[in-house]
Amino acid sequence: MEHVNRLRSCEFGCARAVFDIFKRISSAIRLCTVLARSTKKATYVRGSVVLYLAFHATELFLKGAILKSVPEENVGTTHNIGTLNNRYKNLYPGKKYMFYLLFITSEEPDFSNIEPDKVKEYKIIIEKFEKDNPHDQKYRYPQNKEGQPWSGPNGFEPSSFLRELKQLRE
Repeated sequence: MEHVNRLRSCEFGCARAVFDIFKRISSAIRLCTVLARSTKKATYVRGSVVLYLAFHATELFLKGAILKSVPEENVGTTHNIGTLNNRYKNLYPGKKYMFYLLFITSEEPDFSNIEPDKVKEYKIIIEKFEKDNPHDQKYRYPQNKEGQPWSGPNGFEPSSFLRELKQLRE
């Protein structure tokens, strides 16, 4: 919440807010470079630090851009990149404001050849999985609130992600 207050209290161009975002991306790139060079150090636990830094930088950028346009908007309650990105795209339409975005699926799965009852069932499963495995928590903590490992596959490949980070920075 401190980050949101800092973003809200100054223009989006505020040096401190932009510097915070840049520090997170730069730190993620630096650590990811180390992990890409050393297979012994390239564990998921270390990779999750890189993922979290990049996730948080992306979240802060989107919140800052939203607050620049609508200063009174309550963006502090969500950490969902998809929700923030949709709001960002509504406020900043057009190619000029488009940028490469990590941590988001671009499309809903294609359910066109599936029975409507099954589609409804699948959507409930997907929604529950996303609720039980939020990105902002999954990368930050090794276990969920119940003290259990996160559901689903976890992996991190530093060389590929390093390219993604550099593209995001540009």
